[in-house]
Amino acid sequence: MRVREAKERAAGRKETVRKVGERRQQSARVRRYYRDYQQQMRARMLKRKTREEKVAMFVSFKSLLAVSEQFCQ
Repeated sequence: MRVREAKERAAGRKETVRKVGERRQQSARVRRYYRDYQQQMRARMLKRKTREEKVAMFVSFKSLLAVSEQFCQ
């Protein structure tokens, strides 16, 4: 009886340790996924921002060019 109980207790402890390890790995996987997602979104927003800045600079340049042409005439 005691030998079987000791084996069961040891098996229970091993199972608990295994479950804790699995949980830790899962949370690390989630953190990694979320971090990668944030980096992708940040890069996408920066790309969009630079594209908008280029368009704004081009529009302001064209308006300045039109004003200077009017001034020269």
